[in-house]
Amino acid sequence: MFAKVRTSHLQHKEDSMLATVKGAGVPNLGCSHLRGVRDDIPGGEGKVQMTSPVIHRLEVVEGAGGQIKSHSILCIPSSLPKSSPNHSQTSGYYNIAMFDVSGSMNGVWKSVMQHWNNEVAPFLTGETDIYTFGTQVCFRRKETHLTQRDFDCSSTNLAAALSTINDRVRHCIQNNVRVFLITDGHHNCGGSPDHEIAQMSVPFGKTVEVYLLGVGQSFPVQYSVDIRSRLHNGSASCPTLFWDRYSSDAEVLDEMKKICEEIVTGMAKVKLSLPGKVVPLIEETKLEARGGEYVYYETDPEQLISTLKLTTEDGVHIPLQGEVKVASAKFLVSNLFKQWNAVLIQRHRNKVSVPMGVFEFMRSAFDLQISKFGESKNSNISSRLERKHLTNLKLEFATVMNQGYNIIAVESKFQNELQLAEAILKSTVQSRYDTKLLQIKGHGDAEWSRDVQTFKDLYNSLLEKINALPDPSPDDCCRVLMNSFVGDIKDPEFLSVLDLNKMEFLTTMTFTGIPVFAPVKDSAQINPWTLYIKNICVSPFEILSQRALESALGVGMDSSENKEIRLQKDNENSVCNAIVPIIPKEHCGILQKLVRTNVFTVGATFCILKNALIVDHTCHLAALACVWMKTIRDYPAINRPQFIVKRISDLEATAKIYMDRPGIVNYVSGLVKDPPQALMTESGPFNGGVLNCESIIKPVFFIHLCKHQIRQSAQLPSLLKLILAEFLGRCLSSYTSRYPHMDLLMTNFNEDARKEFLAKITDLVLEEVHITGEELLKSCYAHNDVEKYVRQSITDATVKLINEGAGLQLDPKPNMSKVERLRNSGSAGHIGWQDLKLWAQEMVFENECVEPLFSQADVDEAFSPNMVCVYLHHALENRQSKERMSKPLRGTDEALAEIIKKLKNEQDYFLKSNLLPSVMEAAVNRWQEEYDEVHKEVALPLSRTDIITRAAQFGVDVNKKNFDQVYKYRENVQLCRNCCHVERCPQFLQPNKRFNCHIETERKWNNYPHTLHLVVSRGSSESKEKLVEQIKSRAEAGTNNRKKPSPIQTGEDTNIGKQVELLLLQYVGQLSSA
Repeated sequence: MFAKVRTSHLQHKEDSMLATVKGAGVPNLGCSHLRGVRDDIPGGEGKVQMTSPVIHRLEVVEGAGGQIKSHSILCIPSSLPKSSPNHSQTSGYYNIAMFDVSGSMNGVWKSVMQHWNNEVAPFLTGETDIYTFGTQVCFRRKETHLTQRDFDCSSTNLAAALSTINDRVRHCIQNNVRVFLITDGHHNCGGSPDHEIAQMSVPFGKTVEVYLLGVGQSFPVQYSVDIRSRLHNGSASCPTLFWDRYSSDAEVLDEMKKICEEIVTGMAKVKLSLPGKVVPLIEETKLEARGGEYVYYETDPEQLISTLKLTTEDGVHIPLQGEVKVASAKFLVSNLFKQWNAVLIQRHRNKVSVPMGVFEFMRSAFDLQISKFGESKNSNISSRLERKHLTNLKLEFATVMNQGYNIIAVESKFQNELQLAEAILKSTVQSRYDTKLLQIKGHGDAEWSRDVQTFKDLYNSLLEKINALPDPSPDDCCRVLMNSFVGDIKDPEFLSVLDLNKMEFLTTMTFTGIPVFAPVKDSAQINPWTLYIKNICVSPFEILSQRALESALGVGMDSSENKEIRLQKDNENSVCNAIVPIIPKEHCGILQKLVRTNVFTVGATFCILKNALIVDHTCHLAALACVWMKTIRDYPAINRPQFIVKRISDLEATAKIYMDRPGIVNYVSGLVKDPPQALMTESGPFNGGVLNCESIIKPVFFIHLCKHQIRQSAQLPSLLKLILAEFLGRCLSSYTSRYPHMDLLMTNFNEDARKEFLAKITDLVLEEVHITGEELLKSCYAHNDVEKYVRQSITDATVKLINEGAGLQLDPKPNMSKVERLRNSGSAGHIGWQDLKLWAQEMVFENECVEPLFSQADVDEAFSPNMVCVYLHHALENRQSKERMSKPLRGTDEALAEIIKKLKNEQDYFLKSNLLPSVMEAAVNRWQEEYDEVHKEVALPLSRTDIITRAAQFGVDVNKKNFDQVYKYRENVQLCRNCCHVERCPQFLQPNKRFNCHIETERKWNNYPHTLHLVVSRGSSESKEKLVEQIKSRAEAGTNNRKKPSPIQTGEDTNIGKQVELLLLQYVGQLSSA
């Protein structure tokens, strides 16, 4: 059962929402609210153009007793009868047209100019002023047309444009004013548009009509609402906003035609003998109405007819149509309530009281009409269509009510302009059929109609055979709704479904199939062979229909951007968001032609890709292949469950419906005659066409379906190997690495293994040149000297080792852990190495074949380590599919020999790039270790005489006369500033100007005893403990503008006590001898 929705509830609510279409929103499927159109017939048929006013009976439940009271709605026609003397108003109007000519309008200006001149300008009566605005407002001409020269591509000063409109409306002498404003609203210079809007108002005695055409998705809709609310007091039926949402030529033309329609409609004026209201429960009344408006009277229609008189402005009587019509539910939601919403929004914007009781009044009238519909619980198509109509009415009413109420009462709910625009367009602009929504790559209404007629003709030709088909078994029906595709086409009322528009057809017709969870990805919309089947539902939901999914989403079941549902609350494997249609095997022969029609293809595309805006003739077959691949992966051939056997059987039978298509026949022929061509992403010429292999799933599925033909191929022995090579080639086509063969053809040669390998070779180099820490410390005065010394000493040894290949690993073995992780869903499809191995085993254990397509020995050889090495080398050497498949696979010995060369070259390059730095680092570390060990001893204080005596032993030419020239001696501590006093150091008493470089390494230690000799020599009479504490505090350090180091922490002073002890003996002994 569903986690949140009972099955029985789904059966009653199955059509509660329209299909959710990615990027398209929910289409408004009500009839178009044309001026003067009546719609009393359920479903929207029977629209009649009015030429005379009509009265509708509006029934509302009132009072505690639930009594029904009749009110009246007077519908004014779009135009007056042609016999009326005042049929057309040709004067008395002032038109001000303000056009945005900023740079952001550049892409749409040509369309605006052309369609304004052709569609609107010819219908403008009276006086017209053309203005444009960019950085400034410019008056162009007192004519109706635009020219290309009017566009100056400047900034957008919307505030100045609004100020000019307000000024002209106030000061023109005409009482009838039309305001046209065409802009994308991107105000970026001048004053504040909000300030100018706040100054707007309708001058006393004037009638102002506002026609605002917004351009682009980011148009600030709030401007249109506020401008209309402040300045418009013309026809209440005029839309708040005309919107060229996508800045397209077709949309501009559409919107200009709508503006023209509103102009013509607004010219029809009728005088009323009895005051009426534009909306119930307000105090204001009116004695004049315009074309397309609805006027509300609280009185009963029969009483109103006997007393109400209608005349033109010239006093000519206008007769009423005699018959009183009932205000049907369709009329209410598609016509009347939208005008009422527009009026309420305008009052709200102008801070005029809004009678919130109107919403309850609307609900009462609608519920009363809905109650007249009977409810059918049958699941046949006729009953389903009735429920569909009723559900659509309820949905449209809820949309109009909720959005209208939200705009007025909880406007803060709207988070952005686009959301506000959607609400206004659905609740105040009349419902017009949106051809853009259902246009599928040039496949619009005309094409859909032709496709439906083709389907009908084919269906009628097969009707006898279809009716003779056995009824679908329960196993082939949707587990929730118990309907099926076959059951629907056997229904006597099936042709009624084909009379629906496309979106209603997609949510009314039953497409049964395998429920899957396929995360929504743009790549699959482009190439359905890359569809990712993440999950396939099993018992008790082996078969579902798209109607069950859409109904579940419609009643609020939890979902994400993937539009998925969970069929069982605690079962993660019960998640699905798409249906892959399946035709039972026994029905495929009869239904093949129907399945191949465009009508079925549209349905299959919608079921699989969840997108009604595209039609893909390969989508269904590709999805069947992806489901098949997922199935054999999850259920290997041995001990396969019976329900999986049936799934595969029906799936393969459905797929075979398409196998005689010319393109597929040609592709299979390619697999038989020239497999390398067939495996290329796009081949060269073949049989007068081109072969395309959109993913590896395609050939492996076709090989399975057409195994009897494939068996005849002269290249059958190499076919499996070619597929494996092409799969790895596609996975590695964008593989980037300095050492690709080392990555893929050396087992577990990861980063740690490389470091270990490098350390091993580094040790070999250092041993080759006999470099020890002792030698390094003797030869290198400071650690900076090590690099130069090492580079000179080991370059030849390094080159020699590399050339000899010492320590290199030259035994190619595939890195299977990496191979098994390789993927390229965009090129190879959602398939991996293990999946191909399972597929190959499927070919070994074919039950239908006397002899399997591949033997077990063939499979074992194709997947052997040596062959994997061949594939990997072939893939790395040939990155493009056409190049890869145009060259034959090398023999094992030849390929391995080349791989060894590649491995040697890559390891050589690796060592040349990394060995010298590694050896240098190791040498510096050896020097440092030796230095640290030697300099653990304390620097020995020596008198001048001692230095002269001992230095001479090390070859230093020093005596009493030149002592101060040779050494920089510090008498107080008996140390030299230019030589090392550590006896074990090879640099002992060797004068050197770089002595600071020699000792700087030691000084970086955290526990380096700065001022050790100074403190001890000066305080030799103090106790050892006191001297240690003084040194640890480093109070004497930091002289001569040097940074004072932080005190030595406890635990870091392990050697200081011993050093102080030794120095005390040295300094005291020297003082005593002195």
